[in-house]
Amino acid sequence: QEFERDQIAQYLQTRCGEDAKRVETFIDSNYNLADLSRRPVLLDMIVTTASTLDTELGAVGPGQLYRSYTDIWLDSNDWNTVLDVDAKTEFLQNLAVRLWDEPLRQIPSDEIPKLISTWKPALTAAEREDLDRDLRTAAFLVRDAEGHYRFSNQSVLEYFLARHLIARAALKQLEPWLTVTMTAEIYRFIQDLLPE
Repeated sequence: QEFERDQIAQYLQTRCGEDAKRVETFIDSNYNLADLSRRPVLLDMIVTTASTLDTELGAVGPGQLYRSYTDIWLDSNDWNTVLDVDAKTEFLQNLAVRLWDEPLRQIPSDEIPKLISTWKPALTAAEREDLDRDLRTAAFLVRDAEGHYRFSNQSVLEYFLARHLIARAALKQLEPWLTVTMTAEIYRFIQDLLPE
């Protein structure tokens, strides 16, 4: 269940103590973190990341923040598959592209195994099943009552889509840049993620 504002404040007070106000200000001053913080698992990730980023980098761009906590989650979560963080990230980028083309930004659950097979045809059936199971419990994805999956938040979708566009450009594959309908938030993520 998503937290209400007072539950977020209570969590911050319990977890951060006298530092709660600084973390709350950090959340309120970065793109869409207030909305993301309503999900308990993401609030925990934001709190974990905020202390590191806040002290090491000063002003934090959304791309840096999202990269930090998505990498922490992908690296520390006990996935059953043999895929490394880069491979998991690549799949989530491909999923973002697929969902971006959908009017409701969601797909039926039976589309996920097809997407996995198209992405990595060399995976064994057991590896595909493990990845499919892991994705169904990933913090970044939610399922509705009808069994449709989507990213937990529009900004998470935009983040992985921005990562996809940057990765394709690095490979000189510019077709996605011509077909993706851009938003200001995607541009912002791209700007923040690109090296200087």
